[in-house]
Amino acid sequence: SPDAPTMELDLIQPAVPHAQDLIAGKIDAVVLPEPRVLNLPPGIDIDEFVRKPLYTEYYSTAVRKGHPLAHNMTLERYVEAEHILINPEGLETGVVDEQLKAMGLKRRIAYRAETFLLALQILQQTDCVLTGPIMTLGFADAEVEMIPSPLPLGSFELFMGWHPNWTHDPQHRWVRDRLIA
Repeated sequence: SPDAPTMELDLIQPAVPHAQDLIAGKIDAVVLPEPRVLNLPPGIDIDEFVRKPLYTEYYSTAVRKGHPLAHNMTLERYVEAEHILINPEGLETGVVDEQLKAMGLKRRIAYRAETFLLALQILQQTDCVLTGPIMTLGFADAEVEMIPSPLPLGSFELFMGWHPNWTHDPQHRWVRDRLIA
């Protein structure tokens, strides 16, 4: 940026150990989903941090181009298909599985990927189905087709969060204002 030619911006995968770095000011801010979507371990209280809503995110479903279910996905076919779970926390299931369980259904997770980029690579080379945030799936190339999800997943908020010790710091405020703009 011309306003801060020496500023460096490091983008990292948020993890529980980074909470201490956030408190200490080694990390200025994090972008994370609303608390109900997070699976935080005991001892991490998200309410200790200042949160500012950034935008509302919606879920979509994606398949590779030419997938047999691309134009005729039903809830029954969705459940029968093999799925990719984007799973940075190492969990067995996710939001989709919670929704299916509430409906008395269960899907088969064939792959658990730590990142969206890895999940997209798997998607392009298999007949698996991937359900995730629209904005993330929107980065997929022409080999991926987004289709309406047969599962009513709704939406969630993405927030920027920081430790309250930094709320009134002018440099910190300047960075936050640029990231939110």
